[in-house]
Amino acid sequence: MAKIADEHSNGKGSGPLPVGWDDQALADANQLAIFGSAAVALASSGAYFAALHWGTDASLNDGRVEELREKYFNAESKLLRLIRKELRVPGAESDLFPV
Repeated sequence: MAKIADEHSNGKGSGPLPVGWDDQALADANQLAIFGSAAVALASSGAYFAALHWGTDASLNDGRVEELREKYFNAESKLLRLIRKELRVPGAESDLFPV
């Protein structure tokens, strides 16, 4: 979903977003809502909606592309750090991981 949002916001995608472009990400967010903690479910929803806004709102070309991209990557980073912390991955709260 993030790749499609990025391509669309950079003008690499022609025309409207393809039908179902967010289906897999929505399914993944729903699985995290079912199997993850409440905090993970909330963070997953935040990352999904940040990507959704990036892909759809960035097509308006109002100069918000970078802001929307950053909002998505921050939400994704928050989600991944939270999952690592809850799984007790060593160093999960450090900056050792790229995201």
